[in-house]
Amino acid sequence: MPDRTPVAGMVVCYTGPIEEGERLLRPLKTFAPILMDTIGPMAYTSVQRLVDDFYPKGLQNYWKSSFLGEISNGAIDTIL
Repeated sequence: MPDRTPVAGMVVCYTGPIEEGERLLRPLKTFAPILMDTIGPMAYTSVQRLVDDFYPKGLQNYWKSSFLGEISNGAIDTIL
């Protein structure tokens, strides 16, 4: 059996000045090795369709989400 390395993926959205978003999101790009980086300016409607291709038509989904002001140790523990 091949070795398996755990990975994590995140979809992020910042709706403000591009320069400020780049500054705020920089820690996500520097805390660990990156396998894929698709963070960049895009229309909000494009963000809403980012994962559409992963779900076939007719599949019923229920999503819950929340917004974090910071990624604290408690938030990390909850996510893990």
